Amino acid sequence: HDRNGRHSANLPEEVEAVAIRQADVEQDQRRTFPTQRQQALRSCRGMQAAETLCFECKSDGTGNGRLVLDQVDERFGVHRGGHDPIVSEVHCIDATDPVVQDANAKTCRGIGRQTARGYTARLPITGIAMRHIHVSGLFGLTALLATLMGCGAEQAATPPPEQAAAPQSDAVPPAAAANQTQVVFLGTGTPLPDPDRAGPATAVVVNGSAYLFDTGAGVVRRAMAAARNGIPALNSVNLKTAFLTHLHSDHTLGLPDLMLTPWVMGRQEPLELYGPVGTAAMAKGIQAAWAEDIDRRLNDLQPSPPRGYQVNVHEIQPGVVLKDDNVTVTAIPVPHGPWTAFGYRIDTADRSIVISGDTRPTPALAEACQQCDLLIMEVYPLGSTARVTPEWKAYREAYHVSTQEVAEIAKQSRPKLLVLYHRANPGCDQAGTDCRGTGSEAEALAEIKQYYDGPVIEAHDLDVH
Repeated sequence: HDRNGRHSANLPEEVEAVAIRQADVEQDQRRTFPTQRQQALRSCRGMQAAETLCFECKSDGTGNGRLVLDQVDERFGVHRGGHDPIVSEVHCIDATDPVVQDANAKTCRGIGRQTARGYTARLPITGIAMRHIHVSGLFGLTALLATLMGCGAEQAATPPPEQAAAPQSDAVPPAAAANQTQVVFLGTGTPLPDPDRAGPATAVVVNGSAYLFDTGAGVVRRAMAAARNGIPALNSVNLKTAFLTHLHSDHTLGLPDLMLTPWVMGRQEPLELYGPVGTAAMAKGIQAAWAEDIDRRLNDLQPSPPRGYQVNVHEIQPGVVLKDDNVTVTAIPVPHGPWTAFGYRIDTADRSIVISGDTRPTPALAEACQQCDLLIMEVYPLGSTARVTPEWKAYREAYHVSTQEVAEIAKQSRPKLLVLYHRANPGCDQAGTDCRGTGSEAEALAEIKQYYDGPVIEAHDLDVH
């Protein structure tokens, strides 16, 4: 790209990889970024193959993963440098090549596919400590800027640094046509205050409009991060429609933020908020808590839109709760202890998505999916369940869904992709507990793969599917 951000079609057919040493990351994370988990954004635009694939390989220390990676390296000339057995790597290569397919099947977690027109690969990591980047010419400069600044590499042009850092981005969404549905994981966390994972919140973006599902802690700032990465529909002033699965605090702590911050930034319209009975009382309580702030912003010297702080609450029942030009949203009743709780099915012109919310096993989710494009499921690992107290085990079984139970729902519904989010570890995360490191992402995925042979991944904050 030149200084004006114009794209050059004459890019070298290079393949790139970035290696991040975990020890260096942990040492540098606090001074590098305010939040620990960030994205290494890479572009595969230089590929001439019909399809590109970005995948992540993590060695288990035995060298098995390294051998497969070396096969890929030899095939595509990827320069990595060093042979530290504990390393996380991103490769952007030809997805149709047999060597790549074999490597991906053996040791690698697929992140996403897109045509050779361009794909922004997102690997959430803790901080950034780059050791080896193989780049050249203008392509290398663009890749380096994308990595250091956290800006997306879009299909047509990458904004210059000052534009990428602007609070309100109008960049083109990466690798997506204007009317293509994108699912953006704004927060994949749990009540555990993990700085790598914001509270649960998922955005479905269609035709430049954003629909949020749950409003966990940090939702607005994660949305702005996605906007800076090239999805302008998630600019804070564009957050106008939200759905709550239930009223647990970890799913709603970001609601005051969503009601007020976009208004302070200039949102003109009231927030349209859908949720179970009790949503209206919660919204009213938030407005009462911030009544003086609202009054001062409306009636003092600070110009504020007169209606942007308001909330139109829709307390819902099972069935279709919203149908507009972009989406049809259907509420699915799910069991979650004594709570009134819903999952949601979202249908757009090109995709079908089912989000479980918090739930016990229920046939309603499998019935709602039935070969849907994305089945997004909460989960708790069985391995850590064996280490919790009887009280916490009873809680897990009454309120949540295990890896084996998620696998059964997936087997019954056969989604094109099963995505885990909100991986909970209750009884292990609380103070005074010791589950000896069980309950990890790797453990959860391994458990599900014992019972389900379809594609499955775990989402991280700011992943886009």
